[in-house]
Amino acid sequence: MNKMKLISKLIKSLSFTFRLNKSWAYLSKGDVCRSELEIDELFLIYRNPFPEHHIMRGYIKYKAKKYSEAIQEFEISLEKLEQVEKFNQDTKNYLKVFLRGPMAFSIAMAHEKSRQFEILSEEELQIDLSNVPSRIREHYRTKDLETAKKVTLIG
Repeated sequence: MNKMKLISKLIKSLSFTFRLNKSWAYLSKGDVCRSELEIDELFLIYRNPFPEHHIMRGYIKYKAKKYSEAIQEFEISLEKLEQVEKFNQDTKNYLKVFLRGPMAFSIAMAHEKSRQFEILSEEELQIDLSNVPSRIREHYRTKDLETAKKVTLIG
């Protein structure tokens, strides 16, 4: 029975990775609708995604101009980022900087408020980029990180 569980988890993991990569590929080609379809199906398969996957889903919702949904995903990701132990603080801060822009725009467009965003926008963040995994920097690119408000880069 344990063997079947292991095989099931492996299949689910492979399916998750495949859909995640497809979603990234569609997004990079500008096909937001297909990217959104893939990420939504992925969330049906995998019920407990990591914070960075919520950030990605929020970003896709933002690109699809579904601002309220984007805000919800960004808020979930902020909550989960604080709890996750697999990331060091530099990686958490990097991801927070990544979502600041699309979250601010989504809040403005949806005419909503977010207490979590208010806290995030006032937070002083230090980031040692050498501590941020390259896969995170590659997928969650930030523009002009050196000039971002209230962000200090180290190293």
